[in-house]
Amino acid sequence: PTPAQIQMAVAAQIFVLARSADTDVQYTNEKTYTLSNAPAFTPNDNFYRRVYTVTVGLRNLKTLRIMGG
Repeated sequence: PTPAQIQMAVAAQIFVLARSADTDVQYTNEKTYTLSNAPAFTPNDNFYRRVYTVTVGLRNLKTLRIMGG
């Protein structure tokens, strides 16, 4: 995003790709993970993974002024 777009942002999406600490030789992770605009990722290994996503509202001074806050 441009600096002007960032100044007008009202929310941010946060992505976390968590991976198990240990491998499981009986499991092969062939899932494809897509996090926001990043290229898709297919690990093809023996780790379990899970994606967590949250959207956070931002208190933006320009937005607060526009809304009268």
